[in-house]
Amino acid sequence: MARKASINCEFALRPDQAVMLLNPEILLGIREICAVSDVIPLGHVQSLWGGYGSILRVELKHERPSGSDADTSRAIVKWVNPPPYPSLPRHGESRFAHSRKLRSYQVEHAYYANFAQNLPQDCRVARVLGLAGHKGGWLFVLEDLDAAGFPRRTRAPKRQEIEACLAWLATFHAHFLGRSPDGLWDEAATGTSTPGPTSGRRCPNSPSKPEPKTSIAS
Repeated sequence: MARKASINCEFALRPDQAVMLLNPEILLGIREICAVSDVIPLGHVQSLWGGYGSILRVELKHERPSGSDADTSRAIVKWVNPPPYPSLPRHGESRFAHSRKLRSYQVEHAYYANFAQNLPQDCRVARVLGLAGHKGGWLFVLEDLDAAGFPRRTRAPKRQEIEACLAWLATFHAHFLGRSPDGLWDEAATGTSTPGPTSGRRCPNSPSKPEPKTSIAS
């Protein structure tokens, strides 16, 4: 069972640098929610879209009896530290888009806290090692699937691989069919696919689209 904690997320972070994990408060937060003795940054995986945080690979050290070497394991840390709305880094970012991103991370937190670990073994996802959220920020500590035996990525999947992906999706949706999505999206949509208040506006100097033709079968 993943442990939960609240930590202060008000300080500024540089998402392109793994050194951000050297911040004592973040280190303490990871140690508390994962019950480990030390956290060692191994590398920066990627920045979150729009400057909202970073994903890093770390090594967790687990205490052992005196005189024994510590056990270690690798993990993925997703640190979400949204910028305040007035200082959003992306030009033209709307308040609606900002709120939608925050909601997407709330949903992700709820998914990992309440749904992910209930999946069957044939619907594999990253194991949750720890979660924290406080004052607009989120911290996810997840199993490193590369270290768990799933290091391969492909841009040209073969038929067998496509069928495996479809089987995984079918199992995933079948497992949650009929279950109340408490804390998740109200509709079957991702955080970026929900249209905003300006999505229906026509671009300047663009021709109007003709009305669609309809027919009624007799």
